[in-house]
This record gives sequence, structure tokens and C-alpha cells, in this order.
Amino acid sequence: MKYEAKVIPEGINTPKYSLLRELVFLTSASLAVIFLVVLLLAFLADYLVSFIPPETENRWFDSQLIDFESPAFERPETDKYHQSEQYLMSLVKQLRQKEYEDFHFTVNIIEDEHPNAFIVPGGHIFITTGLFSYIDSENGLAMVLSHEMAHQYRRHPLRSMGRGVIISIALTMLLGDEAGEWIQKLLFEVATISQL
Repeated sequence: MKYEAKVIPEGINTPKYSLLRELVFLTSASLAVIFLVVLLLAFLADYLVSFIPPETENRWFDSQLIDFESPAFERPETDKYHQSEQYLMSLVKQLRQKEYEDFHFTVNIIEDEHPNAFIVPGGHIFITTGLFSYIDSENGLAMVLSHEMAHQYRRHPLRSMGRGVIISIALTMLLGDEAGEWIQKLLFEVATISQL
């Protein structure tokens, strides 16, 4: 039997549809699946936070673990501020609700001209010195403290941290370690901005 080469028909390896359209479809479908998985994991982390007892959270995020040497936590070390922190703690004790007795709080004043108050996991409330120029009564101060305490009662700091960890892990797995370091810096900046 003699082999006879055949002429390949024109366009046999060319699909009838657009490759660019298929690339866009596959890329967007992959990104949508990744987004849904990360979203699902973030909701799962959110759900699991409700099973962490407040005592455990307080132990994990003890005030000794907070780096007060960081520029973000520039604390005035004068008797005036220590007395103010003690006064704020007495106000927190008055505002605590009996149903949330397991939650413990600390109040810290940080030197910053921008008016702000925030809470971090473990019940650590931070109030900037700049906020005091906007508050003219004990009621106003009580409202600020109550607002931050409500965040802790609802476990918002721990939930947002859990979501951040899940997203960071997912992006690191997706983009690799080098990109993971860049992403962590970006997420830290975004978290700081959103916290402020």
C-alpha cells in the first residue's frame, strides 16, 4: 500500500467562534468562581466568630500584644491622660450591659489631632486626643464609648479581621507569595483606612 499525502482542508484547526470571546468568558468565569469561594469563606469566618467566647478573644488579643511603640499608637504618658483613661474606664463600667458581662474593655487615649475613636479585637477602645475638642458633654463621650462597645458586642472587630485573613490567604494562594506580601501591605492600608 502506497501512502499518499492528502491536502489538509483550509480552516480545519480554526474554530468557528472567537477565541478572544472564549478567553474573556473563561477568565471571567474563573474570577467569578474564585470570588464566590472567597465570599463563602468570608461568610463562614463571620459565622464561626459567634462560637469564639469573649474570654478567648480577650486572651488572644491581650493588651500586652498591642505594640504601643508603633507610630499609630503614640500615647501621651502624663498623669492627666492616665486620669482621663481611668475616668473613661469608669464610664465604660457604667455603660456595660448585664447580658454582656463576659466582654471586657480597656480604654486608651492616643495622641492624634484627627477626631476618631475605634475598637480592636479584645475590647481595646482607642480615642484620639483630637476627638475631645468635639465632645462637649459626658453624654457625648458616653455615646462614643457606647458606639465602640456595641461594635465589640456584635463582634465586628473580630469578624472583619477574620474576613481579612480569609481574603489574604485566598489572594496569596491565587497570586503566590511575592504577590501575597504586596497584597498584605495593601490590605493593611485598606483596613487602616476603613478602620479610620
